[in-house]
Amino acid sequence: MRGNEFRRLRQGKSKLRPGQEHDVHGETRATIADKLDKILEGAVLRKREVILIVCGRGHHSKDGRPILRPAIGEHLRGHRSVRAYTLAQKKHGGDGAYYVLLKTRGKYA
Repeated sequence: MRGNEFRRLRQGKSKLRPGQEHDVHGETRATIADKLDKILEGAVLRKREVILIVCGRGHHSKDGRPILRPAIGEHLRGHRSVRAYTLAQKKHGGDGAYYVLLKTRGKYA
């Protein structure tokens, strides 16, 4: 997928859809990195190009502030299997979810 196609996905104009969806509600900041590593590794092995990670917006957290969303963004930013990521379209969770574009083995990894 080229950058243009990812931009169309982000804008809701692409025919591409996430190949997998992962709901990480209930994870903690302490456990999210390991959970994401397993999700990303499995998706790369299954040759998924785009996945959806649903984390919620943080409205029900202790302080009413997002905990997982920023932690996920930090982890995705530095992960070796991630080409790009962005917040999802409203129909896929909006700002409580991420589209993640993955490197495929041998092609980008």
